[in-house]
Amino acid sequence: MSTHQTDAQRFGAWLAEQLEARGYDLGPRGGGRTRFAHDAGVSPQALGRWLRGIERPTTTAIEQVARRLGVPIAPLLAMCGYIDPDELPARGDRTISQREALEALGVTDPAHQQAVLTMIKALIGGG
Repeated sequence: MSTHQTDAQRFGAWLAEQLEARGYDLGPRGGGRTRFAHDAGVSPQALGRWLRGIERPTTTAIEQVARRLGVPIAPLLAMCGYIDPDELPARGDRTISQREALEALGVTDPAHQQAVLTMIKALIGGG
């Protein structure tokens, strides 16, 4: 058996790690898969296939997952083989998003991220 991971397996491993870090219980009776599928607007069956590395998501589904997780879509498109990774900007060549900054600070829960962003807007007079 080859140790080479397919795009689907790589995405599935990444997604499982992201979901668990955000408190989605992926155990058999944890309910995390169903909850995330609902939160992201994808089917639980498709999510299960992605997590098992059986298939990669469509570009539309990648967009929904990226939006729900608050992560940039381009690296996910590259991870799934839709775009060439060499086409991605170097990390130092772009500004990070607000959500990426919050994640770097350890604020990973989407509800907490929204609360922090709301507070910042109020403090700077934008809300």
